[in-house]
Amino acid sequence: MASFFKNKSKIVFLIFGILIAAFMIYAMSFMTAYSHIHVVYKIEDGIISFPTTSGKIPSTNVANLYINRYFNNSQSIPAGLIGGSFVETYAKTIYDFNNSLNAFNDFLVAVGIVSIVALAVMFIFSNNSRRIYYKSNLIVGVLASLTIIVMSIIAIAWTFTLMGQFNENETLYKVVSVIQNPVNQGQQAYSTLIKPDCDILSMASGTNVIGFVVAMLFSLVLAGFAVFVIVFTIGKYKRTANERKEIIERAVAAND
Repeated sequence: MASFFKNKSKIVFLIFGILIAAFMIYAMSFMTAYSHIHVVYKIEDGIISFPTTSGKIPSTNVANLYINRYFNNSQSIPAGLIGGSFVETYAKTIYDFNNSLNAFNDFLVAVGIVSIVALAVMFIFSNNSRRIYYKSNLIVGVLASLTIIVMSIIAIAWTFTLMGQFNENETLYKVVSVIQNPVNQGQQAYSTLIKPDCDILSMASGTNVIGFVVAMLFSLVLAGFAVFVIVFTIGKYKRTANERKEIIERAVAAND
């Protein structure tokens, strides 16, 4: 056990670096999993609206049919939704979810950046290579890891909140996905929507909570390994106490 604390620093911090890099890559790509439920919106005089002629929606016909048929025709509305004006009924729900997703994605990226900086600080103090740990290594190793742990825990808690928000309005988001991601579904959606027995949910993408679960798992693994780094740092500091004491005593004697 003693040799582990003395000789395994490079391996420990190599694994830590790989985990942080993987987290950062996922944080950068997280939003793409839900990009198709991001509705193009505009705000005028404090009122949120969703223009159907935006260049980001290739098939204006699909968008128009979507609003007219699914939000004004009670017989065509998917289960879980109610009729009425799309803008008045659902604008704020989707807008708020967009904002929540953007904020969460920004936070994931922030966790990745802070983790990279924290790891860099530990490298600067040679926590990854120093055979004997001093107080500076102990303080840096513990504080840097604690910062990562706290931010990861916040990300985990936030993930649960977003998962609940997504589940609450999943039907709405899946209906929107047909319109917001019409690259391969636009014409199919148009052809199907004009049929009396159309079911837009059957064309909805496979969007689900998996993206959130993966984000939560990444955060959990990162926090867990950061805890291990703290244990490793404290263990190595204690295991090298005698050697550290001898070095300090020799240095003092040499200066007398």
